Amino acid sequence: MQNGSRVAPRQPFRPTYQPKRLHNSPEEQSAGQKNKKSLLRFLMELAAAGLAVYLLFGVVFGIAVINGDSMSPSIPAHSLIFFLRLDTSPQTGDVVIFTASSDKKLLIKRVVAVSGDVVNLDSGTLTVNGTSESGTYAVGTTNPVGSSLEYPFTVPVESIFVLGDNRENSIDSRQLGAINTRRLVGVALLELKLP
Repeated sequence: MQNGSRVAPRQPFRPTYQPKRLHNSPEEQSAGQKNKKSLLRFLMELAAAGLAVYLLFGVVFGIAVINGDSMSPSIPAHSLIFFLRLDTSPQTGDVVIFTASSDKKLLIKRVVAVSGDVVNLDSGTLTVNGTSESGTYAVGTTNPVGSSLEYPFTVPVESIFVLGDNRENSIDSRQLGAINTRRLVGVALLELKLP
């Protein structure tokens, strides 16, 4: 040691890393459990919301897009229809969605007569129970085109007689016969015209 310098005594070796603990502290365990509970709660709420949407739109309400012109001009093609699935007893004037008998294709038409009503088509005029049609929604003449029915026709029990508003461009009860209410999918509530 020259020049009066001193050498510092040697320090014992100390590791610069912390060894891994085998167990978390109680505070860390509590925070982890809270995170798991929060995630579980979020997943449960998400599942409940999904179930609610399914029940709402799969059981109670439905949405359909109109593809043809049979209900024009009152309901033009490409309109969205919101309908109530639970209503199986429509009234005259209601717009209903139902399945065709030969396939599962959905059709939308207007109820012009219900069970027990007498429908007559004569010279392009529709009468129900002896009264001429009074709605302003029908376009064209109501001829019995392609009909296998004999008029006057009495609507059977648990059935309805439906026609498209565009009478000259519609497949409806004139061709399909009376529609059994078991084939109803729903009754239209709201229509949105899409651009």
